[in-house]
Amino acid sequence: MAHGHLPDLVLGGCSAWPLPADETCAGVARAHLRAALTAAKAPGGLVEDVMLAASELVTNGLRHGIGGATAFTEPLPGRRVLELWAYHRVTPESQLVFKVFDPNPGWTRPAKKHGTWAENGRGIAVVDALSSAWGWHRTRSRLGPLPVPGKATWFCVPVTRVCAQPHRPCPLPWEAAVVLRRLLIARGLDGARCHHGSDRSVVTMRGLTVWSEPPGVFRWRVRPGARDAYACRPFADLHDVADEVVCHHEHGVVSGAGGR
Repeated sequence: MAHGHLPDLVLGGCSAWPLPADETCAGVARAHLRAALTAAKAPGGLVEDVMLAASELVTNGLRHGIGGATAFTEPLPGRRVLELWAYHRVTPESQLVFKVFDPNPGWTRPAKKHGTWAENGRGIAVVDALSSAWGWHRTRSRLGPLPVPGKATWFCVPVTRVCAQPHRPCPLPWEAAVVLRRLLIARGLDGARCHHGSDRSVVTMRGLTVWSEPPGVFRWRVRPGARDAYACRPFADLHDVADEVVCHHEHGVVSGAGGR
């Protein structure tokens, strides 16, 4: 995965940009998204909606993710990490997904109707109005020499095939498993292991097994002990699957948190 190059989003990869941990972060995020979405031939109205929603999440990450990080055991200067991610997924429908990473692993819901909470509440209301879904989950950063634990606040918007990723050949199960493992190791999950069989491969880590099976799908159990509670995602959703696995590692269960 290249970091922030324009072809990433267009070709089905994940674009990831570091953002400054100061008041310029929202403007930098908007500039990155305008360039990437224009290259992906997204409609102008969609570009404006995405930039506005992303600005709200980036600002929220600065104020309550980095600004609210005083409880961390590690020194704050080493945790001033703010990142913007964007990728395309095909299930449950064609969508563009945007995530803002900050180093605060928790989410605090607005509890007051005045002051900074009122401002924060309006920002989330904007994201809710402009997206088809939004939420948050614990995860790890993508950029920098060492992955930093924290959370990703996300939203998604539906897109037509005009700005969806082009068709790519479906990899063999063992190839898909190897790629997934590489993504997990890059996020600091060094315990991920691959095991290959005649018709399927598996990626295993603490408490979770992901099967890579023909015709190009990943499958894993979303609730321990439940026989029929499996998630099944195509290889085209590789980056979403990797985030689910990282989320499992950080939360202890494979599930998104929060949202509507």
